[in-house]
Amino acid sequence: MLTIGGVKIGKNLRQVREDRLMTQQELAEAAQLGLSTVLRIENDQVEPRFSTIRKLAKALGVDARELTKKESQKMAKRRGNGEGSISKRKDGRWWGRYTAYTANGPKQRAVYGKTRSEVAEKLTKAMSDRDGGLVFDVDNLKLSDYLDRWLPNIHSTVRQRTWERYEQIARVHLKPTLGRIKLKNLTPTHARGLYRERLESGSAPRTVQYIHTTLRKALQDAVSDGLVTRNVAAGIKAPRPKKKEIYPLNPSEAKTLLQATRGDRLEALYVLAIHCGLRQGELLGL
Repeated sequence: MLTIGGVKIGKNLRQVREDRLMTQQELAEAAQLGLSTVLRIENDQVEPRFSTIRKLAKALGVDARELTKKESQKMAKRRGNGEGSISKRKDGRWWGRYTAYTANGPKQRAVYGKTRSEVAEKLTKAMSDRDGGLVFDVDNLKLSDYLDRWLPNIHSTVRQRTWERYEQIARVHLKPTLGRIKLKNLTPTHARGLYRERLESGSAPRTVQYIHTTLRKALQDAVSDGLVTRNVAAGIKAPRPKKKEIYPLNPSEAKTLLQATRGDRLEALYVLAIHCGLRQGELLGL
């Protein structure tokens, strides 16, 4: 079992990687590790050295402690007057409650987190926003409006490249399709329908995976902030279309292709493609 000081890191590593829209291959290359090493670490099959953990953390743009953190085992405690309250739920998560004052009178709001300190930080921010007049009208908050507020808030918490992917996915795919739906009215059916529609309209499977990851991350933050009670994208998987059959050229067809392209300005490219089996992106990158 993979542990560092009694803390499993396989699950943490996978979650952080997926939140940053990185594949296992991309993480392996960025950390200068073998793909098999990353796979075994995520599956808790090996115990990585701390130097390896630091490489992974650097590639992900996080502190190494983010990969080795564990939930606090302290008992729930009440905060002082005017600070709201924090307690531990039966499912092991922590939550904090506070009062927000809306046009319809005072309402109880909640924030959630894996540790008491995380909830305390979120509760402090929520109450600061409340006192500063920055209170969400949760009942009428639409996904599009939430994404517009969510993206600037996470800008400093993720790598620039990851944030740009989040922003592009939200702008191109999420807001035009699900943007008008109220956050509290979103269902798993909406998410599944979006994934299927994107695939049928020609989007690449990897793009659909990015859409799923971005929506799941945004809604998870909404749950943590107490805006919704559950993440409707957490329990579903983006559909995976069947891979198209590949029909490579036989020797006679390859010979015909080379004869047809003889003298062409890209003849060298065709020759290299036939003899080395390189993909288009690899050929054009030479």
